[in-house]
Amino acid sequence: MSTKLGEFATGHWKGIFFMILGLCLAGIYAATSMPSSVFPQTNFPRVAIMIDNGEMPADEMMATVTKPIEEAMKDVSGVVNIRSSTGRGSSVVNVFFNWQVDMEQTELQVRARLAQVRNVLPATVDAKAYRLTFSIFPIVGISLSSKIRSVEDLTVAGETIVKPRFLRIPGIARVDIVGGREPEFHIVADPLELAKQGLALTDVAAALEKTNLVASGGLHEEKDTLFLTLVDGRVYGISDIENLVVAVNEDHPVRVRDFARVIRAAEPAATVITSWTRSPEKKAAAGAASAPAPQTAPAGKDENSILIMVRSQP
Repeated sequence: MSTKLGEFATGHWKGIFFMILGLCLAGIYAATSMPSSVFPQTNFPRVAIMIDNGEMPADEMMATVTKPIEEAMKDVSGVVNIRSSTGRGSSVVNVFFNWQVDMEQTELQVRARLAQVRNVLPATVDAKAYRLTFSIFPIVGISLSSKIRSVEDLTVAGETIVKPRFLRIPGIARVDIVGGREPEFHIVADPLELAKQGLALTDVAAALEKTNLVASGGLHEEKDTLFLTLVDGRVYGISDIENLVVAVNEDHPVRVRDFARVIRAAEPAATVITSWTRSPEKKAAAGAASAPAPQTAPAGKDENSILIMVRSQP
């Protein structure tokens, strides 16, 4: 058998040579032209609905939010299974489909059913549906840290400087900031002074909503020129907030400073990011060493950090 195989290879060596050469050329062409990706495009038969509703208790969240959405999703064609997890103020509903459905059309159907069921949900519910692909996972995570800058300053820098630059890169779909805290002004009211003025916290909140706004005052025509008038009642600092008139008591205006103090603060933190770095001494020692030594434990800790998550396009 081996003798006949050897005779065949010897007698047809030219054909075997060109066949091997053709396979090699085809392999080179396929290797250079075949698309490749760290996260290849895959349509998993699953749609995740992310729900947020502030600080609502878990049992009430289950009854008024999660259950109506689960029941609405059963009408979508191709549904195999529905699983959900509910916590305080948040819920995740995972809708699983069979592998034969068109996931792009199915995602549109899920969003349509979610829009139809919104009228029975609380007004404060924020629900978003995402088709499960590799693009929903971040491809890069960047820690923005500082020992002298506050988390509010890092958040502003991330939103205004870092995020726009990443969005200009081709192929980047979304940039999210985790652990950020937007700067705010907090009004700390004195309950005794508030009761003395005959006011409630709801009155203060309503007065702030009606005062801190920009509204159109109409159009004014003069000498063939049409002017748009605007009424700007926005506040820009602590003094502006302290001088806001909340009510009128016995012909005297009641201002915020009469019953409360205004402080500069940040929004409540739902996520806290910590970042560990090496101390300057260890950095200098590592740079001077001829060979990098294995690092065992972090030596320092940045006090304030935020995390910037970069996601690619599908």
